[in-house]
Order: sequence, then C-alpha cells, then structure tokens
Amino acid sequence: EPEIDENSEYRPAIARLYLPFLREGRLYLVIGAESTRQTPFENKQEVFLSATGSQLVIVLENIRLTEQAKELAALAERGRIAREIHDGVAQLVYMMSLNAETSAALAHRINEAPEDGEDKEMLLPLAQRLDSLVTISKQALWETRHYMFTLKPLISGTITLTQMLTGQLREFEAISGLPVHFEIEGDEDEEKINGDQRRARRVAQIGTALFRITQEALTNAYKHAGATQLRVYLRYLQGFIEVEICDNGRSLKVAEYSYASGAAEDRQRIYSGHGMRGMRERSEELGGTFEVKQGPTGGVSVRATLPY
Repeated sequence: EPEIDENSEYRPAIARLYLPFLREGRLYLVIGAESTRQTPFENKQEVFLSATGSQLVIVLENIRLTEQAKELAALAERGRIAREIHDGVAQLVYMMSLNAETSAALAHRINEAPEDGEDKEMLLPLAQRLDSLVTISKQALWETRHYMFTLKPLISGTITLTQMLTGQLREFEAISGLPVHFEIEGDEDEEKINGDQRRARRVAQIGTALFRITQEALTNAYKHAGATQLRVYLRYLQGFIEVEICDNGRSLKVAEYSYASGAAEDRQRIYSGHGMRGMRERSEELGGTFEVKQGPTGGVSVRATLPY
C-alpha cells in the first residue's frame, strides 16, 4: 500500500465497477469507475455507466465505419481514374506508339531501298500511317483536355452537364470536320449539381458516362460507319437524363457485314465489340439502360438513359 499523507486529498479507491462491452462475440471495450467511498456503487450508477459505455461503443464504431468508408471511397476513386485512363488516353497513346513504330520501320525500308525499287510503293501506306498518327494524337489531346477542363469543373459545380456536352461536341467538330446538330430537351436542375458532395459525385459519374458513351458513338460513326451528318439529343426527363446519338452512316446490316470482314481493330469497336459493350456497362453500372437500333432511313441510333 502506498504511504499517504493524512493531509493529502488522495484516497485509495475502495469501490470499483467495471463493465465489459462485447461486439460480435468479442471483447470490444471495458469502461470502469472507481470511488473512495466505503459504500458500493448503486444500481442507478451502474445503469448510467452502462448507458455511457453503450453510447461510446456506437461513437467508436461510427468513427471506424467512417474511416473505412473513406478508404473504400479512395480505392473506388483510384479504380475509376485508372479505368478512365485505360479506356481513354492509355489506349490512344498505345495506338500512337504502334503507328509510330510501323512508320519508322517503313521509313527505314524506303530509305535503304534503291530509287527504282519496289519498296518505294510503301510511301502511300507510310503517309496513311502518319495521317492516322496525327488523328490519334488529336484524340489524345482531346482526352487530356477533357480531364483537365471538363470533369474537374463538373465535379466542383462550375459547369453543368449541358455545358460539358456542348464543349465535347464542339471539340469533335473541330477534330473530325463533321457537323453535329445538338438539341436539348427539358431544363437542367442546377440546384442538383450545386448541392451536397454526394450529389456532386453522382453528377460527376453521370457526366463521365455521358461523355464516354457520346465519344464512343461519335467515333464509331466517324471512323467505321462513314457518316457525314450527326445529330445529338440531350433530354432532361422526370428523374432521368438521356443522350441519343444518331448518324446517317451505313445501316446495321451493312456495318455488321463490314464488321465480319473488317480488320481486327474494327471488330473490337463495332456493335458486339469492346466499344459497344463498354457503353452498355457504363449505363447499367449507374442503373440505366442502353439501346442501339437502326434508323428508319438508315444509319444508327445509340441511346443511353440514366437515373438523374
């Protein structure tokens, strides 16, 4: 026993009360109280200590769940960014590297060939490769500008979905030279965008999906369907947002024939390929629907409807 000065305010504890708290069958927390009084703790004090401990368990568990949710959100965000890079800039840069490598090989063969040699006929495919390289590099620039100047402002609420899509279509017109007719039906509720952070993230997810679906549909129409005119509709419906991209290119049957006999890279992008599957997956991940159909006078219509 410690030596205690009779004038000291310290007194050894005589009455002690400790309550264990279990969670999922395991000891989670022990809370206790001590008193220098001779009498034991009363029932009301035990009830108070029990209630305090129960509330403390709830608070600690909420803190743990909040931290866990933050970690999961960070992992999900990193996964989303990785997916966007993989689906966008990474593939374009990879295609650029392949075209550059092939162009370099052709150039070396032409340089080493005699002036009247057969390898001089490779000048045309070399020019085509270089043209493709220029086009893909423009697409990569388009992708980078989207990340820098579109998605971030959309998340912060400084631009709306309508402004995002308008900018995207104007960029596409500048790169492809194809005219795009853009119609907006209904009014965007800006309060939905400028609300809480969870709503802002939802709108950012919708914006990313709309951007990717529109981008893929425009690319298919431009590169594979031989379209000369494009029409894009953005519709704000009751509880939903819908984007529809229509072109005047080859019909589904003709395009499917081209797909069956086309190059490997075409097979990956038209209708049953990765591009179309990716658009469907993006729609369904957000609880929406996706539809591709042939137009009444030819061409193809791509439509995605998302809960908003």
